[in-house]
Amino acid sequence: MCVVRQCTPTVNSKGEKSKSKKTKRKRRTSPVDSIRFECGTSHFRHRQVESPPISVNGGDHVGKYPLDKLLNRADDLHLGNDEDREESLRLMQDHETLYDEESGFLWRLARTHVSVYDLRVSHEERHLHASSAVDCAQRALMLCTDSSDIYKWLAISLGAITDFLPTKQKIETGWTLRDHIDRAIELNEKDAILRYIRGRWFYGVCQLTWIERKLAATLFAKPPSAKIEQALEEFQTAEKLAPKTNKSNQFYLAKCEYEMGDVDAALEWLEKALDLPCTNKDDRDTHRECEAMLVRLQPRRR
Repeated sequence: MCVVRQCTPTVNSKGEKSKSKKTKRKRRTSPVDSIRFECGTSHFRHRQVESPPISVNGGDHVGKYPLDKLLNRADDLHLGNDEDREESLRLMQDHETLYDEESGFLWRLARTHVSVYDLRVSHEERHLHASSAVDCAQRALMLCTDSSDIYKWLAISLGAITDFLPTKQKIETGWTLRDHIDRAIELNEKDAILRYIRGRWFYGVCQLTWIERKLAATLFAKPPSAKIEQALEEFQTAEKLAPKTNKSNQFYLAKCEYEMGDVDAALEWLEKALDLPCTNKDDRDTHRECEAMLVRLQPRRR
């Protein structure tokens, strides 16, 4: 539930605007129309996180973090392992009623829901976290429209929720998802994760089935289209911006090179990806996919 506070607009430590609402808003829990198009949620190399002492405030908020320290703590935990991400979710949920009108808090809460979504097994839990992520990201966008991080995590959250939507709804919102990615890159063109995500979008469109393409043609005057070269270019850009940090990005570089007929280049990227450490579930899953693809392609090495 949103807590209404009477205050003037502020700018948090990350430079993001936040506003107070005069009326209480009812939180949306229903899924939104969206499309995945293989919009990845992989993150770049992580570091070990140490737990700092909690900053204690007075009044009703004893044991709570001040906003700036909470955001920094959440960022540190996000760069950790699976256990750190679980801790991040608990921490952010503990502060939700206190900071649920802060855009910087909300997009990070969306990010946390996406991170633990990847760790869940049951359909119900995954759906809950995906829906919560979309809700938080949309609320953040209502408060601030010039944050690259908000658009990025809204796009990734929409990518997660589309696991639970029928094909028609996925395709109907393909451009919405793409628009969020493009807007995020406009605001921060040096973000390697964003270039990786857009590469996944291009790659996913290239992999649409014949039936999906026919359905898209009936829904749009100009249905989503992409070339494998566009995906490759985005993955290459991501690698230049953050070299040797994203196992999934190198895996998709290998997939693109293979699609374009360069088996040796694909094998080279697979070997590089396998050299990177596995820190979380996504890394481990990608590692297994790299191993399987390497076995298939090794006999074709020139």
